[in-house]
Amino acid sequence: MSPQHYGCMNASNISWECIQCGMPNFSTSLFNHSTIETSNLYDTLNDNSVLGSPGAPKATSSPIPKQYLYNIYRTDRPPSKNNQSYGGVLLAVTKEFISTEIQELKTDCEIIWAQINISGPKNLLVGSYYRPPSDDGNSIKQLDLSLSRINQTSNSNILVGGDFNLGHIDWSVPEVIPGKPDQEQHNSLLELLYDHNLHQIVNIPTRKERILDLVLINNPSNINKVSTLPPIGLSDHDIVYVEPDIWLRRVREKPRKILKYNKANWDNIKLDLEKTYNDLQNLQDKTNVNDMWNTLKTNLTQSVENNIPHKFLTYKNRLPWIHNNLRKMINRKNKLYYKMKQNTKYADKYKHLKKQVQKEQRTQTVVLDGESSDLAPVTSGVPQGTVLGPVLFLVYINDLPEYLQSSKLRLFADDSIIYKTIKSQSDCDALQLDLDAAARWKQDWLMAFHPDKCTVLTVSQKKNPFKHDYIHHNHKLELVSSAKYLGITLQANLKWSKHTDNIIAIGNKSLGLLKRNLKTSCQNIKTQAYLALVRPKLEYSCSVWDPHTVEQTSKIEMVQRRAARYVCNRYHNISTPTDMINTLNWPTLQERRTRTRLIMFYKIVHQIVAIPSDSRTRKNHNYTFRPHFNQKRYI
Repeated sequence: MSPQHYGCMNASNISWECIQCGMPNFSTSLFNHSTIETSNLYDTLNDNSVLGSPGAPKATSSPIPKQYLYNIYRTDRPPSKNNQSYGGVLLAVTKEFISTEIQELKTDCEIIWAQINISGPKNLLVGSYYRPPSDDGNSIKQLDLSLSRINQTSNSNILVGGDFNLGHIDWSVPEVIPGKPDQEQHNSLLELLYDHNLHQIVNIPTRKERILDLVLINNPSNINKVSTLPPIGLSDHDIVYVEPDIWLRRVREKPRKILKYNKANWDNIKLDLEKTYNDLQNLQDKTNVNDMWNTLKTNLTQSVENNIPHKFLTYKNRLPWIHNNLRKMINRKNKLYYKMKQNTKYADKYKHLKKQVQKEQRTQTVVLDGESSDLAPVTSGVPQGTVLGPVLFLVYINDLPEYLQSSKLRLFADDSIIYKTIKSQSDCDALQLDLDAAARWKQDWLMAFHPDKCTVLTVSQKKNPFKHDYIHHNHKLELVSSAKYLGITLQANLKWSKHTDNIIAIGNKSLGLLKRNLKTSCQNIKTQAYLALVRPKLEYSCSVWDPHTVEQTSKIEMVQRRAARYVCNRYHNISTPTDMINTLNWPTLQERRTRTRLIMFYKIVHQIVAIPSDSRTRKNHNYTFRPHFNQKRYI
């Protein structure tokens, strides 16, 4: 073999197979420890071979050799008009797993399903899917039908991978990129994910700059790694490599060694320390400091081992404020609780002990220049913080607005926003001076800003608004079309489409969490879980962003309709979510947003909240208003 051929075969950006054993130079798989090889065999390299081309394939769809230790499940594409058969989908599962093909999940699209038995009560359903680029929408509908045949109450992990040929979705939101082709089919794919509680986990382009090859899974917490590998053969798609964690094993904590100091032989320890001191005195002029340290460390360790008894504990209390007395009180309280459930005569004792446990809380003191205050009980808070910490922080940063000359500043905890009406270039310069003033405040008070997290959002209806490069800490601030502030996504055009897509994604993820963990719970528990964990996320600050378009309103309502199916456990097509919502006596989310807006409007008029209300259209009329934001133009 010539050096040129050897270098070609050793290149990491090409793929090849040995014509003798049929093995490739690398393997790909959905699992870390199993491999899936291509079925195409390539000719040997010759003088006409070029770098990056391993030779022409011998067959377009050659059968996989029987010596491969895999169970093969495949669905071939029907013959064409010329009676030529090519293409299809394939699953290769290592024989280390017990796997079976699931025929009943097949539909009129290119898909194949297999069930893999894994350790634990759950099974893994793996599907391979392909959507042709020329599809008119029927393939996504058939995939939806296939997923609908899976029992919604089953306790299985679902993983579907394949080439969807739908690359105009921003998966970080997720949302369909406006202005791109096949908008309806892209939206159908997102609705399919929401309906079946699936998450798309590939966030790396698989063909040029687009993500065409997707992996859908119903439990994303089981995924350890997602990456791509170089294409095989003449393919122009990268291979998606996924490492799922499907063996959930509990790691046992190593036992801790506990010394019993109350039973220590302190006389022997004193004698050992005296002997160690004499040894160090003798070695002082004969050796270096490292040897002396090793002697001290060895003697002390040996003395502790010989004179202090010890025991091993496997449990470690991680709450530093729970001392021994409090722990004993908690144990007594728990015992009384179980007794109270069986006999009510223990109710008074349980309530009395419960109050004592609540009073036995952490205490806090303030130390300044060697003087300490009296102990004060801490009835709330977190271990790593203090009660006064947030208050002192607000006091510390409260003078930041005084440094600004012309701009306005809003502070909420450690989040801040500077805004100003821009009408001329001089206004841009004034805003830059205020940014410089904020930098001086940082230097005066030894605080730290994060310029990389700072962005510029220009809100304007002008075709050519003022453009200015704002600098903060020698860092050019990025101009963005949308920004998130206090949980609300603000857009430059003051539309709420991106924020709506964000809350829909968050709501569906929370609903998926309930579906995974409360599958067999009663209807009352499911209802309380939805009302407590999902609906508040859909209504956060809705008096500000309530959408007016039918499209956005319908998308938000779809989350509650899915929740109604989940609560009622009725997933078949003959049941309508509208009837379920009426049975559950749930008002629509649009009605709740309207009610919230009216409540906020009442608070503004009666000056219950700090929002100006002097925006009436006529002074002689008490009930006519115009929107407050129409008074001024903020750019």
